[in-house]
Amino acid sequence: MNDHENKKKKIKTVGLVLVIVGGIFTAIGLISFFSAFAGNGFPSLFWCCFVGMPLLGFGGTLLSVGYRRETMKYMKDEGMPIYKETYQDLKPEVEDFVSIIKDEEEKCPNCGKENDKGSKYCKHCGKIMNKVCPHCNSIVDGDSLYCSQCGKKID
Repeated sequence: MNDHENKKKKIKTVGLVLVIVGGIFTAIGLISFFSAFAGNGFPSLFWCCFVGMPLLGFGGTLLSVGYRRETMKYMKDEGMPIYKETYQDLKPEVEDFVSIIKDEEEKCPNCGKENDKGSKYCKHCGKIMNKVCPHCNSIVDGDSLYCSQCGKKID
């Protein structure tokens, strides 16, 4: 067993001992407290709660740390099928959204087929894709003679 595993084993053992001792002290303190209501006088061992509860908390924390890997592995094994199923359900919508955002392709105004963004000429029909107006820098269709934004003639 390596050093890390030895430390984990010690943490688990100390955590378990603290939880057991804290539980016993807390139980003694609570029994003393509630038995006082039954007419047994002042709860003389109620102080045990003030010792037991912090021991319970600290022991629980150590157990949580000691079993972290096991807990996370369990959560992964339980959650991954759900995450994969959710991914498969959302994949088409995400891909559509990404393609819209990336705007990797644009349609040719002449033939309507997809071309790479920024192409000057259509790879299917060979006609010009889009022009930039030299006056206002607006993008206009490749076959336009006048700019739809500023109305000036495109050279």
